Amino acid sequence: MQRTTEDGGSTSAAPWGKSRVPGVMERFLRSLPDARRRDMLYLQSHWRFPRHRRPRALLEKINWRIVYDRREIISWSCDKLATKEFATRCPLVRVPATAWSGTNLTELLDVVMPERWVLKPNNASGLVYCGSGQVTQESLVHLRALTEGWDPPAVVTDLCEWGYANVPAVLLVEEMIDGPIPPIDFKFWVFNGEPRVVQVDVGRFSDHKMSFYSTDWEHLPVHSRKPRAAPIDRPPRLDQMLEAARFLSADMDFIRVDLYGVGDEVWFGELSPYPGSGLMKIAPARYNRAWGRWWALPEVAS
Repeated sequence: MQRTTEDGGSTSAAPWGKSRVPGVMERFLRSLPDARRRDMLYLQSHWRFPRHRRPRALLEKINWRIVYDRREIISWSCDKLATKEFATRCPLVRVPATAWSGTNLTELLDVVMPERWVLKPNNASGLVYCGSGQVTQESLVHLRALTEGWDPPAVVTDLCEWGYANVPAVLLVEEMIDGPIPPIDFKFWVFNGEPRVVQVDVGRFSDHKMSFYSTDWEHLPVHSRKPRAAPIDRPPRLDQMLEAARFLSADMDFIRVDLYGVGDEVWFGELSPYPGSGLMKIAPARYNRAWGRWWALPEVAS
């Protein structure tokens, strides 16, 4: 078995933010109300406080959603099992089969596992364990130790991502996507049902790099916290992925739809209402501002 995470770090590492807040500062942040903690995290990442009234740039609006948006559809989009079930209605994508879900890992001893499989929590993002073959008593001990660090998810305790707190806290095992490990990850940023930007991640478990493209496949001069990847050819199934992203955006005002194009197939990954937790980098800043203009925030109590 191989221990990996989607960001290539240790399985106990949180997504954006936590690993950069050591010791005393981490304890201080955890003592703050969510809105104030988000202010401090945003300040740490962007060297200024976010606007709570009239946020404009995309990352500010993601932060606003984390603090204020409590619509049921946000929690739904964080639920991996629920969104996988929804994705089966889309004829344009293949959804990895779920071999098991539950809280008692001992049950895996009796599950006929796929040849290659992935273990992940249902209520978090950025944590994944890649395995193969049947689970044994020996490997079960390792899986128990591994998943102890997954509860409670850091996206809730550290990053205040409310949507994940309302998702059933179960684990799931699904078949691994066919093809190279890891496959290229195509993340479609969809605004009011229309894909506008494609984030492309390569080498997620080793030399992780990231690039951004327009939907016409122009390699945009945008940098994030990961090194910028070299241009790649237009995916042969790009039009199919764009149409799938429109279907899977599920009437959201903004959502990131993660897909994989492997050979002649498009696979569903997940939905993310909080890309990068609003703490990632989008530079030059004019892109952050321009992309923010595509998102009209909903009317919610703030």
